[in-house]
Amino acid sequence: MSARRGTVSFEAGGVSYRARLSINAMCDYQDMAGETVIDFYAALERGDTDVRKIRNLMSIAIEGDHSLEEVGDIMSEMGMDEVGRVLGEMATAAFPEAQGSASGNGKAGSKARKAKPVAT
Repeated sequence: MSARRGTVSFEAGGVSYRARLSINAMCDYQDMAGETVIDFYAALERGDTDVRKIRNLMSIAIEGDHSLEEVGDIMSEMGMDEVGRVLGEMATAAFPEAQGSASGNGKAGSKARKAKPVAT
């Protein structure tokens, strides 16, 4: 993570990217997807999400102006294990007080769980 609160850095296809779940990004995701980011992570934890929702969240979180198709290409370059890692780090950065619970109901200071790899 970078000095800017909640920013996660990653590479895809030899290009460096940064992603961040700011308050504005969370609101944009809710407007786009009709669910909150917390609902997304709860579904991800249960294994009850799809690649379209994952791409939607990544498109909101990745800094810069990228079309949905470009974000899908970035994700394809990353591989789904790396996408899962970035999603997990973004959640930990965005909700540090809820480490250990995707739903935001965890006890402060509890150990964070690693995000499960996304099914392909």
